[in-house]
Amino acid sequence: MRSIDTFVYDNLLPQNIKQLIHKNEDRWQNFTDEELIRWVYIELGKMYSFDCEYRYARDTRDQTRIENEAKLAEKDGNLIRRISHFNSSKVICIDLVNAMNLVLGDLFGIDCKGVIDGSGPHEYNVVRFGNRIIRLDLQQDLYNIQSGRKTEFFGTTDYYDGKRFGVVSEDE
Repeated sequence: MRSIDTFVYDNLLPQNIKQLIHKNEDRWQNFTDEELIRWVYIELGKMYSFDCEYRYARDTRDQTRIENEAKLAEKDGNLIRRISHFNSSKVICIDLVNAMNLVLGDLFGIDCKGVIDGSGPHEYNVVRFGNRIIRLDLQQDLYNIQSGRKTEFFGTTDYYDGKRFGVVSEDE
């Protein structure tokens, strides 16, 4: 039976994620790591939408925020916790990466971290479970999830940004 870190649940999770975890306890307790990762990805994708006011090409404050927070988290090995952003339904990539890190990593103990994209101010998650490492880009899949389409950025590339990743087949 799967367990959670109760400190994280009680003290760090925003209310909307607490409710999701509580209401679905009978489901996630029996999930494999892969099923749990997929479930969290889909549920967070339903919960949040991209902040259309964000324009990294015009607003260097947000661009700098992504780069600085990602570098800080990578350097310190700590998750930058910005819970106030999780209570908003409008997010950008760094917020989604932090939400995935908080839920998968801190709450459920799955190896999940944010990686800054080498091509610009963007961050995505890398998740390690078993002997697999997959790339997740929830921001890129928000539209697919909210419109009921098949996801395109959940472990679907084997080579990205100079790194090799595992691929999750459609059957899985």
